[in-house]
Amino acid sequence: MQMKEKKVKTKFQKFLIFYSSGLGILMVIFLFYVGTSLVKYEKNQPENFLTATLKQLEKENLNEKIMNLSIAEKGKWETENNSIEQAVKEIIKDTQNITYKQKENTSEEHPTYEVYYKKKPLIEITLKEKQKVNRLGLLTFSIWDVETIHCTIKEGLYSYIVNVPSTYQITINGKELTKEDQKEQATNEVLSEITKYVEIPTQVRYEITGLFAIPEIKIKNEKGELVNYNDDDGKITIEQNYQKIEKEEIARQTMKSLPDVINIAKNWSLFLSKDLKGPKYGYSTIKEYIAEGSELEKYAYNWATGVDITFTSSHTLASTPFTEERVENFLLYSENAFSCEVYLVKHMIIKGNKKLDDIMHDRMYFARINNEWKLVNMESITEGEK
Repeated sequence: MQMKEKKVKTKFQKFLIFYSSGLGILMVIFLFYVGTSLVKYEKNQPENFLTATLKQLEKENLNEKIMNLSIAEKGKWETENNSIEQAVKEIIKDTQNITYKQKENTSEEHPTYEVYYKKKPLIEITLKEKQKVNRLGLLTFSIWDVETIHCTIKEGLYSYIVNVPSTYQITINGKELTKEDQKEQATNEVLSEITKYVEIPTQVRYEITGLFAIPEIKIKNEKGELVNYNDDDGKITIEQNYQKIEKEEIARQTMKSLPDVINIAKNWSLFLSKDLKGPKYGYSTIKEYIAEGSELEKYAYNWATGVDITFTSSHTLASTPFTEERVENFLLYSENAFSCEVYLVKHMIIKGNKKLDDIMHDRMYFARINNEWKLVNMESITEGEK
């Protein structure tokens, strides 16, 4: 009886082991199937497939794989020995700066993707669907292959906008930029009046394109010294710093024969209040200080000959017409141009012995024209400005 029970138990144990083993094998097969399905699904997601394609291109002859690559033109600042093929290979390694965008109106079976490097067009990849796959009754996806790759590079892959003083020298890969390479000169409206008469350092802008590799950029100041700069994603800016002198006596030691600024300022103030002596309310006097043909001369003439000056309130000047006179904060643009801050208070008496103070707080701009200092422009200073 015991032998019979033992035999039955042994058969049952064998069956259980066999069943468990079979179930385990099926589970392994199922998990392997699920795993390979998910791997294949992820691999054939368009962006993953495109990334793998670029990885493969690093090992290929790009002139054979990418159509039109050979006709991409290098800019004049590119080094002669720099290969476009090698440059593109280096770029596609920089995956963090590679982005993809599917072109509109492309078919599901042959989608085209634009590949960008730092937002600049690099290549277009057209895919073809080899097979449509359904796994687990849940995952349906395409197995992709590469159909064509086109080069879409337009103006190189690196570009720079450089803003520097006009007295600075720039070389790109050992080639010096000239005035012909300047895109524009940036001067504010007030300083542009000075440049009509004398040369002063201004801010100039260069646009460097057609580069397939990061260039060597050297910038030197007017003394020939190398200048450090910050490359902000292709934007380099070095501001023009004009010499600043706070005190008038120091400015007179630095510049040759400065004009009598405070006297010119007083006469201008008197001219505006119809107190300057001479024909046309003193225009003939004030004209001697002003640059011929300037906007300031036109303004003075219009003021002297227009109707507005006749509406100036009736008044007399106080016994001490001007107080709190200051000439300071000089900016030296060149040996032939400067500006300075002028402050003075003009005291007037209107009807009924009422006192009226008129404050002049301006920056006055001068240029040495034919060896004479002339007032070119004026700019009112609001509180807090210098």
